[in-house]
Amino acid sequence: MKLMALFLTATSFFVSSNSLSLAETTSKGVLALINTDDVATYDNKLGTFETRVNAQGCRILREGPVLAEDGDIDLDQPNRFIYMTCSSSFLGHTDGRKLISQLNQGLEYAVAVEGVTILHDEASFERTATTRSFILKVSYYNNSNPAQRDEDLSTLGTLVHPRTDTYQTEAFVGVSQAYGIPTPDEAVVIYYDTPDAGNRFRENNPDILKKIIDFNDKHLNDFIYYIAQSRR
Repeated sequence: MKLMALFLTATSFFVSSNSLSLAETTSKGVLALINTDDVATYDNKLGTFETRVNAQGCRILREGPVLAEDGDIDLDQPNRFIYMTCSSSFLGHTDGRKLISQLNQGLEYAVAVEGVTILHDEASFERTATTRSFILKVSYYNNSNPAQRDEDLSTLGTLVHPRTDTYQTEAFVGVSQAYGIPTPDEAVVIYYDTPDAGNRFRENNPDILKKIIDFNDKHLNDFIYYIAQSRR
């Protein structure tokens, strides 16, 4: 069985999020994926980077190591990620792109994607998440049948919602700009409360895993999943 079927979950931001507003907001979500050979130097650089993005109206909400990946995007596995929210476009301005370029100096690479936060669970982001198991998904739609894609997502959400140990969605970003990679359609930040909860969900719900794989095969051209932990 592929890693995807063991570790990963759906695009469906409806699942376990029915109490949240799904309307687009004016804020922007930014997901950065970083690969560095020297994590100590990177961590020292991260403090300066955070100060500078704060000055541009952004807040780093989650950041930490990336542990595994599975998918089709042609990008070597990163070993760090950053997710932040911004009051206005970050990559859409020269100063924001310069900060990613500066962060990228001395690294193997740093890429970033940005878009409107269609879903943002502020209550979840206010809690420390160091015990969670995170899943970051970046997807490119094939757009062969968007209406059917929405219907399939809704059906999947209905199936998953009553299950135990299910995953939660912290953020769903409709991507409009990218740095370092072709612009995808979505970036999603998902988590299980603990790694053990994720293991139980996957072990107890093979039918859901199959439907997730079927959904990806049917509606996506390319996608990537990253298993990650947050240090905050």
